[in-house]
Amino acid sequence: MSGNRGQGLLVSARHGPVSATVSGCTSSYNGGAGFMFDGPGTQLMLRDSTSVANGSGVSLSQQSKGVVVTRVLANRCLGPGFVVDGAGNKFAACVASGNRGSGFVVQRTAHRSVLDSCRGSSNSVSRVVPDFDISGLGTLLVSAQSVAGTGTPSSAVVVRSSALGSVVSGGSWTGPYAVATVQDLRAVSG
Repeated sequence: MSGNRGQGLLVSARHGPVSATVSGCTSSYNGGAGFMFDGPGTQLMLRDSTSVANGSGVSLSQQSKGVVVTRVLANRCLGPGFVVDGAGNKFAACVASGNRGSGFVVQRTAHRSVLDSCRGSSNSVSRVVPDFDISGLGTLLVSAQSVAGTGTPSSAVVVRSSALGSVVSGGSWTGPYAVATVQDLRAVSG
C-alpha cells in the first residue's frame, strides 16, 4: 500500500465488529498512518509488517478495542511510529526507529494498553521527544528498550501526569539522553 493521500490500510468497525489478521504487509509513503484501526469492538491482529515514511506508522483510534500488534516496524514516519488509543490494545516486539515524532505515544484517552518488549531507536530526529510517551491510564510498559542516537536528546520514557496506574517494568536505556532515562511526571502522593 503506497502513495495514498490518507491511510495506507484503514480497517473500520464503525458499522460493526471486524475480525481479521493482517500479516506480512508493507505500507509506505502515505499521507496518513501506514496502518489505521478504528471502531468499537474491533478484534484485529497486525503482525510481521512494516510501515515506512508515512504520516505515522500504526494508529489506533479511541474506539479501538483488543487490537494486537506484533513484530511491526515503523520507520522514518513524519510523526510518531505508533499512536496507541482505545482500550485493552497490546503491542509486542514492535520497533519504532528514525521517526520524526516519538516512537510510541500512548494517548491520554487510552486504557489498559500493554507494550511488551518494544524498542525505540533514534526517534525525534527533528525535535526533542521521548521514545515512549505515556499518558494513558493503566499502561503497562514491560521490557522496553530505547537507544538514543546522536542529535536526539530526550528521555527514553516519559510517564505523564494523566497516566494513573501505569507501570514501567524492566527495560534497557542506552545513549546520550539529555534528560532522565525514565521521567515520571505523575504527582507524588505523600
